[in-house]
This record gives sequence, C-alpha cells and structure tokens, in this order.
Amino acid sequence: MSRLTLVAFFLFALATVGNPRSARAAESYDNCTGFITSLPAVITAPGTWCMNQDLNTAISDGYAIEIASDKVTVDCNSHLIDGTSAGLGTRTYGVFAHGESPTVRHCHIRGFFAGVYIGDSGSIKFSYDTIEDNRLDGNTSIGIASYDGIAFIQRNEVFNTGNSTVPTDSIFGIVTIAPTDIIGNTVSGVTARSGTGYSGVQVYGIIVEGGLVGAPGPPGSVKDNRVRGLTPAGTGNAIGILFSSANRFVLAGNDVVLNGAGSQASSMGLYCIADSKGRVLDNVIAGFDTGIVNCGNAGNNDISP
Repeated sequence: MSRLTLVAFFLFALATVGNPRSARAAESYDNCTGFITSLPAVITAPGTWCMNQDLNTAISDGYAIEIASDKVTVDCNSHLIDGTSAGLGTRTYGVFAHGESPTVRHCHIRGFFAGVYIGDSGSIKFSYDTIEDNRLDGNTSIGIASYDGIAFIQRNEVFNTGNSTVPTDSIFGIVTIAPTDIIGNTVSGVTARSGTGYSGVQVYGIIVEGGLVGAPGPPGSVKDNRVRGLTPAGTGNAIGILFSSANRFVLAGNDVVLNGAGSQASSMGLYCIADSKGRVLDNVIAGFDTGIVNCGNAGNNDISP
C-alpha cells in the first residue's frame, strides 16, 4: 500500500471514530415499518417508524409527531425535529404519545414547549415507556416528560431547557412518575423566565412524582445522571433531583451542580418530599443551599457549598 493510500485510510478511519452520530445515522433501515417524511405527522399503526432526513415545522400549537397507536417505536436515526421557528411562545410538543408502551429513540428534538411528552391527560395506564439515546436542546418548558406508566429513561442529553414566554410556574429537564428508572442522562441548563405571570418560577433537573398505586415491578432508581446549570426566576427555587413518591427508591451516583459560584437561597440538591424510605448513595452535590433534604442517607455523598 502506498504512503498516500495509507494516509487517506488513516484520515477516513479517524473521521469515522470521531463522528459516532454520523455513523449511527447511517444504520440500516431494514426494521422500519414506514417513514416520517413531513411534519406534523400522526402515527396510527404499531411498528417502528423511522426518519431518514431532518424535518421542521412552524406550528405553534399541537404536536409535531403524535403517536396515536399502541406499541409504536419512533426511531429518528439521529435526525433533527426542529420547531424553533415558532419562537419562545410555542405550545407545540415535539413527540407526543398517548398509546401504550411507546419508544422514542435516536431523536434530536429542538425548539418545542416539550421535547418528548408521553401521557394521556388523566388516564394512567400500566404502560412501559422507553425514552433513550435522544438529544433535546432549546425546548422551552420541558425536556422529557412521562406520565403514562412505568418509564425507562436512559442515556439522553437534555440541554438548555427553558425561557418559555408561556405562563408557567415550573421548568423541567426530566419529569416522570414512579415507578421509573432514570439512568445515565445529562441535564444541563434549566432556566426560568421572569415576568410570565408568576412571582417565582421553579426549576428542576429531574423530578419523579407520586407513583402508580399497585403498579407492577420495582419502584425504580435515579442513577448515574449529571444535572447542572439550574437558574430559577423571582422567588422560585432550584432543585437538582426531587423524588415525591412514597415508594422505596435509590438515588445513586448522580452529579448535581447548581449554576454559578454561590449558593442559591432555598435551593436543594436531592429532595425527598414524601419520606425517607429511599436510599441516597455516592452522589456529588455542589453549590446548593441544602445538599440532601429528607432522604435516607446511605453514605459516601460528597456535599460542598
């Protein structure tokens, strides 16, 4: 092999290793039931529905992609769903699901009121929701929400959530109900806007609300997540990870860092609002007014101002 050929081969190999998202976008479409080719889109049949191109929409209300059937997987193959042209006053959801056991994976979702929202507005089912390997950035109120049943939320990147001009008292990176597993996610930048009708706007990195009564399976865990850059507005507080279920749970191996150099008054790193049945272990918490509130401390938690 000539020296020129060796150099070309080396450069090609280096580019392939250094750009894993491009490699993933080029994966096989053999398992796709069909393709999402324009927005807004409604999926009414089960199966794996794929994207093979970036898509955008200017709608300011409704859903860019609506999952209206049970057992649907949306696989974006790392392509972009873009709603930024609707502005900070958007009320549009990027991917909204009200069928049972949806999966959303490999999506880059930007510029919606909520990036991914799974739930049926009052009807909670024993569904199994999977949200994994997505990138969500610039969504204005919620990065990821699952209110449908048992959730598996893993390996997502949730960046720069907030600044909605729609009146709201809370901004969320990830919000769900118990039982749930939230593992290996990054939530960076959750920012509230003043002057939207509330004297204070809360910001949450990750919140697990009250659980399903009689739900099968374990209560779940919040493990190995990174939460940073929380900025409330007015009298609102910043909370890194909140668990409000009375079920037993585990908060372990999380890195939770508040925005800025000083502590925000009344801010909390890990907050167990119901009781201390759960265990917190091996967490690193920095910059909060209070590091751990009402949680069962199992030790080895590093708390610094």
